[in-house]
Amino acid sequence: MDTMIQNDGHHCHSVNAAQSVKNTNEKYSFFSFIVWVLKNVKSIVGFFSSRKTKMPDIKMNNRYIKVVFVGAGPVGLWTAIQTKLNNSKANVTMYDKRNAYDRNHTVRIDKHCFSSGIMKAEGNDTVEALKKLQDDINETKGYIRCDELEKRLKTIALNMRISVNSGEEVTAISSNKVFLGDDKEDSYGILVGADGAHSKIRKAMPKLESDEKVYFNALSPSDENDEFTNGMKRIYRVRVKYKVDESLCKKMNSDTRSWLKLVYPAIKPINSFVAEHVQRCPDGGAYINIDFFISDKKEIDFFYDKTETNSMEQPRRYNFKTPATLNELPQTLKEKILTWVGVRCQYLQDKTPQLDSFSIAPYYLGHYRAKEMSLITSENTAVLLTGDAAIGLPFMRSLNNGLHLGSNMGYQLANLENTTLQNVVSSIDIYQKIRYVKESFVSSLKRRVVSAALALINVSNRVPWQVNKFSNTQLANMRAATGLTTDTL
Repeated sequence: MDTMIQNDGHHCHSVNAAQSVKNTNEKYSFFSFIVWVLKNVKSIVGFFSSRKTKMPDIKMNNRYIKVVFVGAGPVGLWTAIQTKLNNSKANVTMYDKRNAYDRNHTVRIDKHCFSSGIMKAEGNDTVEALKKLQDDINETKGYIRCDELEKRLKTIALNMRISVNSGEEVTAISSNKVFLGDDKEDSYGILVGADGAHSKIRKAMPKLESDEKVYFNALSPSDENDEFTNGMKRIYRVRVKYKVDESLCKKMNSDTRSWLKLVYPAIKPINSFVAEHVQRCPDGGAYINIDFFISDKKEIDFFYDKTETNSMEQPRRYNFKTPATLNELPQTLKEKILTWVGVRCQYLQDKTPQLDSFSIAPYYLGHYRAKEMSLITSENTAVLLTGDAAIGLPFMRSLNNGLHLGSNMGYQLANLENTTLQNVVSSIDIYQKIRYVKESFVSSLKRRVVSAALALINVSNRVPWQVNKFSNTQLANMRAATGLTTDTL
């Protein structure tokens, strides 16, 4: 279909985003907002300052532009799809070092994320496929496995004739080319770094400003503080996944009564809020996913290598690719997990948790913004960051924010035929900064609420009277009900 209808009025993104920030702020006290503004004056001023790039404004309407993506995860694929939807003549190529997407954890996607892109074009096969994906996600209350999301977006991208090259790793970049090993290269007009939180494109951007050819193996393997505006804030969590033979497939916090009867007394010994997702299996069993915070230094040190390093990034001993097993964990952490599993077994009829199905991996909720999210090179090409490469947010906000960034970027890149490269890059940059301001404010409030609630739980555990708490005997019996006692482990 030749004519696409843009759903959310991208021509006034800055106005809409600023209004959204205002609406969000009005939910909270005026005093809290003033305190937050005073603490972030420098960052806010920087958000709205124009880039200091001295490149001339060059009209792009008579120039061939090719968009190359490094990274083909969900955000990269969504951005590529939106780029192609906004301009069917766009030449879009993607390179990803992985042969298959290796993250199978469950994510939650807000309803309005998809509507930030093109979702209204009757008779367009791509839009119909996106609407079907949106409907399927809505049916599961916003939850979808990350690898399933990537698989479906990749199918849509391939049907649009977007070139998705899996298993082809970009090893170096220059101001107008990407290099794949020693014998292959590809030129670009726009290079989009969608290569995740540990982005090589982000690390390479300062060197590109001096017209160097940047080899990725010469870059720091760890994330450095000078890559970000204010460093990176971290909240440590653990994700536990296991399988049971039978289950009611209900979450413990399915209603207020369940929360008061089960969840509240269960989180007291764990000393953390727990996020839970239950997925039914075709064989009648279920996969249980639980996430909770860890702050105990011994538990964090167990998951992270203690090797001395000047980097802000600690090497992880365990991760999603190589998770820990239940019998490897410190006793305190093992008891926390068995407490939750035991409550589910006793009250929600989970039966026979399978010991060999347990996988436990640490991760952190990163909160950061890349110091440079866009660059115009001496070759009059542009390098842009999107998704986790540009902005990291806690509380499952990164993916949702990445979809918004991808929708805007796809729309703005289509404007290259009508305006200057400088204007397009500036519009993308400003929108990303406004999104970061909004999301940072909301996530900082959430973080304070979580910290205050955990402090209250800690105090509640110490008072001599206990109204709603499992006794030590009850806890021992529930852990034993799992069949995964210390003797078993």
